[in-house]
Amino acid sequence: DSTPVEEPKAPEKCNVFALLKLVASPEELAEWENKYRSGGVGYSEAKKRLSELMIDYFKPFRQKRTELENNIDYVREVLADGAERARTVAAKTLEQVRQAVGLRK
Repeated sequence: DSTPVEEPKAPEKCNVFALLKLVASPEELAEWENKYRSGGVGYSEAKKRLSELMIDYFKPFRQKRTELENNIDYVREVLADGAERARTVAAKTLEQVRQAVGLRK
């Protein structure tokens, strides 16, 4: 969109604003909507703020990933436990299927 900075913009037609809705506080979102509608704000400014908010939003997930990367034994244990539980459920299901189709009585 080549709308000049000083021109008003329609937030409902802007993908950056749609993403801001997901990560900005209601108060900040209202400020951005006002900025869009009154003009004087460019898309680059909105994109910069969106980037900052997304970095903050995903920070706990990045921290958890780093924690898991540094504790590979724990990850392997969780995966092994999950696989064992899945095998138990699958074995029961297969037995029910075999009985239902007459392969076992």
